[in-house]
Amino acid sequence: LDHDDALSSSLLTIPLSILVVDDNDINRIVLASMLEKYNFIADEAEDGQVAIQKAREKDYDLIFMDCAMPVLDGVSATKIILEEGLIRSQGSIVAVTANTSEEDREACKEAGMSAFLCKPVDQRNVTLELKKVLLSKSFAIHQ
Repeated sequence: LDHDDALSSSLLTIPLSILVVDDNDINRIVLASMLEKYNFIADEAEDGQVAIQKAREKDYDLIFMDCAMPVLDGVSATKIILEEGLIRSQGSIVAVTANTSEEDREACKEAGMSAFLCKPVDQRNVTLELKKVLLSKSFAIHQ
């Protein structure tokens, strides 16, 4: 996977259900706008508890999960989502955080998050995570 900013038009025909979880309204808006560049409209949640509830109601392919949130933090929410099998089998939960210490990275990895994006997130990294999930879903569809 290269850091190419473009996604192929064939990949963009694959539907994705995406959830953006962050307690900060602006962060959710920024991330959602990066997804809208590719015509993906994300659902949003303001904390881990709301994210779990939404994941119980809908199967997501990709969840961008803030780590530090009130009510329920992203690491705890990720553990519950994965334990309950609330994300598609080829799906991915991506940590999005300003806490970038090695301990934070390890906690996210141990919780089952597949990638770690540092805030402020940039379009290239968001595109790369989209590409990974789209390729995985494409591969699963064509099996």
